[in-house]
Amino acid sequence: MPMNHRRVTLLSCLALTLLTGSSVFGQDDVRALFRQIEQEKDNVPASVIRDLAKIGTPESWEALYKSAEILKKPNKLNVAYLSFKHFNGKSDLEKKSVDFLMDEINSQSKVSLARLAVSAMQGLMPSAEKHLLKIAESHEDSQCRALALKPLMSYIHKNRTSKTLFLLLDNFIPKKSGKSIEFVESVELFPLLKYRNEVKKRLLDEDYPIILKLLLLEILRGEKSQGLEDLALLCLDSEVPSIVISSLQVAQSHGLSLRKPRLSRLGKHEDPAVRMTALVALAESLEDAKQVDKQVSRWAKSRDPVQRQAAANAYGLLAMEVCVPGLEILMRDNSFAVRHDALHALQQLRHPAALEALIGNLDQGDKMTSDITQRLLSGLTGERFGQSRPTWSRWWEDHRVGFVFPTKEEAENRLKELSVKSSEGDTGAAFFGLPVVSQRVAFVIDTSSSMLAPFLSSSRYGGNQSTRLSVAKKQLLEALEKMPNGARFNIFNFDLAGEAWEDSLVKLNRKTRLAARKHIKNLSARGATAMFDALELAFGDQQVDMIFLLSDGIPSGGEIDDPDLILNEIRRWNMTRRIQIHCISIGGPTSLLEVIAKESSGNFLQVK
Repeated sequence: MPMNHRRVTLLSCLALTLLTGSSVFGQDDVRALFRQIEQEKDNVPASVIRDLAKIGTPESWEALYKSAEILKKPNKLNVAYLSFKHFNGKSDLEKKSVDFLMDEINSQSKVSLARLAVSAMQGLMPSAEKHLLKIAESHEDSQCRALALKPLMSYIHKNRTSKTLFLLLDNFIPKKSGKSIEFVESVELFPLLKYRNEVKKRLLDEDYPIILKLLLLEILRGEKSQGLEDLALLCLDSEVPSIVISSLQVAQSHGLSLRKPRLSRLGKHEDPAVRMTALVALAESLEDAKQVDKQVSRWAKSRDPVQRQAAANAYGLLAMEVCVPGLEILMRDNSFAVRHDALHALQQLRHPAALEALIGNLDQGDKMTSDITQRLLSGLTGERFGQSRPTWSRWWEDHRVGFVFPTKEEAENRLKELSVKSSEGDTGAAFFGLPVVSQRVAFVIDTSSSMLAPFLSSSRYGGNQSTRLSVAKKQLLEALEKMPNGARFNIFNFDLAGEAWEDSLVKLNRKTRLAARKHIKNLSARGATAMFDALELAFGDQQVDMIFLLSDGIPSGGEIDDPDLILNEIRRWNMTRRIQIHCISIGGPTSLLEVIAKESSGNFLQVK
């Protein structure tokens, strides 16, 4: 019988088996699939391995077992390991599958293959439960322990003992064991006050993973801190800026008493985000309004932009007649971050005097600031008059008397009804349709190997011969063509590491435009997805005030590849930068990029 016909027959039999629950396969069918695996080895299609396991007979189990010995490439061996899940519920074959995977875990000389076998055990729950517990408790490899935790989360929820809590605290790795929120919600189920000393020990342990410390501090900041929030004060001397910031936020959230000398010392910290957080906390700790006024006024006149930014965030503690005039000065500051925070502080006041100040700021500064002012005015009023100061002023004259601010939802609905597409103030350039309104922009482009995947999109971006990278390069070249001379830009890409085209922003002219074109055309794809490294380079240029980030996948490789840690670092950097990050996901996962865009007031675009 011809191979193709044989393949169709086997698939038909398999479909009938799945529908009826009874096997119509004979040993000849098992032999045929196994023979193909023997002949093609690591080149065999993954579907053949799965089809063999789906037969679900003792003969197919033996054939799958032998196949695992034949296959050498990790990706095909992983398929074989995962395929043992098809024997789940088949008594003796299920037990044999668990025992086989445990033997693989214990005997593999390559720890990477042992991790694959641990992951495959998830498909054999609940019979694999006791074995996974043993792995989580005692395996020498931290990633094997973390992977074993993932299918055990339900068990941990039902068995809340000191043993299971410590398993969770000491072995959880985000992505490997589950999402960070699963760690937070699971730990919150335990009576943490009973384990106060254990939580304290881990917070103070220099070798305890930073991401888990941050997640513990997130628990302490929330409503389920169970009286342990004071432990955050012990972390204020940490050498990790993110830990210090999170600890200060716990103190602010629960109104913990912080001594003025300590806050003043942290207000001089080398990390700007720590400085600003501490200074705002210091202003909030002052009980006398005159003291607050004196302190904030002094910061507003400081040469240090971080102190002026702290003033912008602290002015809301003062009376309206003091607050608005102070913010009006800061919204014209020479630091974009100070302007940004002053404008947002005025919006949060939701007061006619603040609205008038925002209208008065239109046409007064750079295009980025005018764009932010216009968006804040629209969010406050539900009106959309672009960046025209005269139009906004006339509207306000007509509506000033008896004006009632709409709720956020009402304003959003009103703007949807208007559905006016405004492009005032931009440069005319756009990247995947997102306007490039900044004159100091960084493009951060994924050049990992997955960007070579075909991009046969129904959208206007794809084409018959397109790859994800070729589409990204085409859009970048088009944006570059429309950006005006004099605008400043740089191009960063990431694969095995992050790379910058130039050391700092480049002024656009005929010569630099030609050089950029050549660089873009020469970009090639390879290796991993070191997103953090490229973002760190982009944030390292103090002139950048807008970033376009394009990627098709989850971070891997580079200095940091944990999405939660990457988000945490971006939050810290952006506390004193306020860079708008527009994110484009091209054919891949979206959650990380969505959060980055949302938290930086940028736009998110999924290109399919």
